Amino acid sequence: MCGQTFTGNAMQDKFERNLTQRFPDKKSHIVQLEVANTGFRDLCRDYEECVRVLEKLNRDPQVDAQRVGEYRDLKIALEAEALEYIESMS
Repeated sequence: MCGQTFTGNAMQDKFERNLTQRFPDKKSHIVQLEVANTGFRDLCRDYEECVRVLEKLNRDPQVDAQRVGEYRDLKIALEAEALEYIESMS
């Protein structure tokens, strides 16, 4: 991501890390979806990027509060979408 190349399990760990931290009780479903579903894999990438940017913004003392709010809203929306994927497995 962002110029980095990931292969094998390293890619899988990178993309799912934040979703499995957010939903540890759903880890097995997240892993299965990441392997089997391209759309979910894309969502994992988007979530990882969103969390990365949000963490960076939170370290910036001069950050625009509106921008932080937009990324928080995006994070919540991505989490809801991930849960929809997970619930569809049941």
